[in-house]
Amino acid sequence: MTNHSSVPEVGAEPAGRHDQNMTGEMAPTHETFGDPAEASGASPAATSRGPDHVVSPLIETPAPDRRLRVVMLLNGRSAFEPAWADAAATRVDLVRISIASEAGGAPTALPYLKRVPEPADSFQLASGPSPANARTVRGFAARVVRQRRVKRRLVRSLRLLQAHHGPFDLLHGHFSASAPTIIRGARALGVPYVITEHSSSYSGRNPNNRLSRRGLTRTRRACAGAGAVIPVSKELELAMRAHGVVAAFQVIPNPVDTRLFSAPDVLPGEATIELACVARLDQVKGHDLLLEAIASLRDTLPQLRLTLIGGGPLRDQLEAQARRLGLDGVVSFDGGLPPDAVAQKLRASHAFVLASRWENLSVAALEACATGLPCVLSRVGGLSEIDAEGITLVEPDDLTGLTRAIHATVTHLPDLGTRRRRAELARARYSVEAVGSRLDQIYRRVLGC
Repeated sequence: MTNHSSVPEVGAEPAGRHDQNMTGEMAPTHETFGDPAEASGASPAATSRGPDHVVSPLIETPAPDRRLRVVMLLNGRSAFEPAWADAAATRVDLVRISIASEAGGAPTALPYLKRVPEPADSFQLASGPSPANARTVRGFAARVVRQRRVKRRLVRSLRLLQAHHGPFDLLHGHFSASAPTIIRGARALGVPYVITEHSSSYSGRNPNNRLSRRGLTRTRRACAGAGAVIPVSKELELAMRAHGVVAAFQVIPNPVDTRLFSAPDVLPGEATIELACVARLDQVKGHDLLLEAIASLRDTLPQLRLTLIGGGPLRDQLEAQARRLGLDGVVSFDGGLPPDAVAQKLRASHAFVLASRWENLSVAALEACATGLPCVLSRVGGLSEIDAEGITLVEPDDLTGLTRAIHATVTHLPDLGTRRRRAELARARYSVEAVGSRLDQIYRRVLGC
């Protein structure tokens, strides 16, 4: 990863050490920013400024050869946000902040950032009467009042973080729905901001994710003021434009950890044909259609096996459908797996399939491409924009087309050399290093350097 030596350490406590509190539970030891009495090095003026104070921005434009200093806010709304931080950290000195709020109970007094052990220069915004007994959870609290508390805590903590670390150049946030927090954070640092958009709410096709009128108004305002807005697919950009969002758009796809997701050393065995699908078990992912396709291929391809990786609300329903279709021993439900286990499953597979009814840009599909797998994907959203070899596109909800595509794919499998070449092409386009280079270009364009 990147060398963070230019970002000095703060506080005397070693990161990751734990102390035992009075209840006998293990409580993390924190470096704190936000309390005038505990944040050493912060001036009284820095702690007494009002919540709407804007720190003066950097006067000089960063030199072209200087490594930029960026704060990235990660709000926990998607599992792939950390990969964006990893990508940026290949080219800039990055401080990562995960937003957190209290799990309930009475309002708390002290805002602070707690350092987390991995990766380097990572913090979590948390709150509590004292660092020893704060109760936090990842993600934004549901209530507006708690969201306001998060914003106030973030503002105070960022100012003190900047007092310790020195000035930053830019703030990068995710999801325009988090725009109020992103804007307040950028104002606190006195820097421009960029937003990466991942949301499927603009399509109107995901029943689990709908745009509210108020949210759309906030999104339009935030995107208009952003130095750049980065949708993960061209389809998403067009959907945002159709909703009246005007911004400096620049499409960048989701990054993939290609050190983890890579071509296999040897091809999987030929006794069975292993088909993999990595997706949440949800109606929008089309698993019901996929099971029907596998059932229709059972007689012509008796060696075909399907592994479904991912959890979700439809697991019981899909397992019942598989039994009804006579797919016992053909389809396995592996549940959610850690990334290294997913990578191992993909390397041991012969092909990948995703029958989604809607997607922005599936990270799982990109990870499959990074292992060199041939892929059968729905022609929806950003899936049709994936620039990789070995992809067959089918219309969503087309059972006949899906069945034929799976049959054609698994009866013409690539050799090991082809898989390795395809994996290398995917690495060149979707690795954290490739995405990090594009992010650095956008950051410098925003800053005029």
